[in-house]
Amino acid sequence: MTTEFLNSVRTSSLPLHRLRLNSFKRKCILYSFAIGSNKGKDTFVPRITCYEDKNLPFHLKRTQFPVKLAFAISINKAQGQSFGRVGLYLPEDVFAHGQTYVALSRGRSKNELLIKSTSERLINVVYKEIL
Repeated sequence: MTTEFLNSVRTSSLPLHRLRLNSFKRKCILYSFAIGSNKGKDTFVPRITCYEDKNLPFHLKRTQFPVKLAFAISINKAQGQSFGRVGLYLPEDVFAHGQTYVALSRGRSKNELLIKSTSERLINVVYKEIL
């Protein structure tokens, strides 16, 4: 197999061959927690060995950082779009009428929806004073 072919292999269990990052060293990435009990703390993500042999006719082994490219957009920007996977992060209640529906209906399947919220249940808060 050529190097170009091996670098082009894209499977769900392997990160991309090349991903440019700003804050990393040769053997680890400096990471700051954004949420949770470790919020604001720094840690290192080391390079690991990744294996893939389920979908390929050969055994592939790469040593690389275990990260994948991801995108984030606001609920309003997502309106009218459909996505294969949707992660919804709600540190506080949704503030405008219909935003909960818009956010939850962006995924093509409920099995591909992940919700992270600080409250027990989702509440679509409407401030009638503003209307």
